[in-house]
Amino acid sequence: MIKKLRRQFIVSITASAFALLMVVVGLINVVSIISMDKRTARLIDNICENGGVFDINAYETPLPEFVNYEELSYITRFFYVEFSEDGEITAVNTKNIAAVDDETAVEYARTVLASGKTAGYNEAMYKYTVKPADGCQRVCFMDIHEELLYVGSMMVISVSIALFFFLLLSVVVVLVSKYFIRPVEENSLKQKQFIADAGHELKTPLAIISANTEVLEMTCGENDWTSSIRKQTGRMADLVNQMLVLARMEERIDKKNFQTVTLSEIVENSADSFAILAEKDGKRIKLSVWPGIRVYCDEKSITELVNILVDNAVKYSPPESQIDIRLKKKNKSVVFEVENSLISGETVDTDRLFDRFYRADKSRSRETGSHGLGLSIAKAVAEKHKADIFADTREEKIIFTVIFK
Repeated sequence: MIKKLRRQFIVSITASAFALLMVVVGLINVVSIISMDKRTARLIDNICENGGVFDINAYETPLPEFVNYEELSYITRFFYVEFSEDGEITAVNTKNIAAVDDETAVEYARTVLASGKTAGYNEAMYKYTVKPADGCQRVCFMDIHEELLYVGSMMVISVSIALFFFLLLSVVVVLVSKYFIRPVEENSLKQKQFIADAGHELKTPLAIISANTEVLEMTCGENDWTSSIRKQTGRMADLVNQMLVLARMEERIDKKNFQTVTLSEIVENSADSFAILAEKDGKRIKLSVWPGIRVYCDEKSITELVNILVDNAVKYSPPESQIDIRLKKKNKSVVFEVENSLISGETVDTDRLFDRFYRADKSRSRETGSHGLGLSIAKAVAEKHKADIFADTREEKIIFTVIFK
């Protein structure tokens, strides 16, 4: 549980940091692109409106001091084509750019006019604008490849810096996470130790009460009072044992007890042991078990898990119903399922079924002697073996599934 909590802490912090960094980097690059677009738009409009000459007075936003206004129109690579009202070409100017000849310029201009747009970018990534000029229509183009390279370089640099800081932050979070989780880990260890100590301490008085009850029954005879004491003492002893089992299951995995076992035999033996109990209420156990399925596990714990799920199905299925127990291979996983019918109208909160002391029907649980810890133990066993366990309901049936990866 502590490892899982630490992983969740690391993932939540790093995911939040990654999302925040991506938002910041995205905003920086969006602002950069918008700024570049506005800057080049003002420049091409100025040059186009003034026949290929930069008009300092018409440029509203001051440029940096190091920019030479007189040379700006000459260092800017642009070209334009003029059309008369009837669509005839009246002028072509490509002297300010070497990469485009007159024929290509005319082709670009005709494509722009055909599109009906007055500003934008063409397929060759030249920024264009369409302006009326002296009774004709002037289509101006400006080479912005250097600006695009600058924006692209800035994007690469910003993303690289963000990833560097993300990796650095991830390393720091991993290193310091154990210090943040340490109080929780200490409290969890104290809780487990308390349960173990309390369980062992309770065993002695329970044994004494049980022995004294037997003595009373031998000397004074059995009566309702002694029967009730014996019954409640037995329930208390069972509860203590389950709490000790749960505490033990939540401890770290001890690989010494792991070995390759035949899960098919464990499931079949469990079904056989509960068959007589099921038959008392007219219930039937139907087995569908693939033979020879083997898993690497703690045999005692896995047997406990299988018994808990089968016992749960036998206890809580209605009389004269069928209990389906299935074991099969699916891809590279082993799937164990226990399916039983629900009592008509009964609803089950599958999200809480594996919570400690949760009982869907408290009155029935008291009748069966359940304490609400069985499924919690099953979940602890599954987690100990890195298996998935979950419950699902459909068509008035509940299915418990364990997937061994």
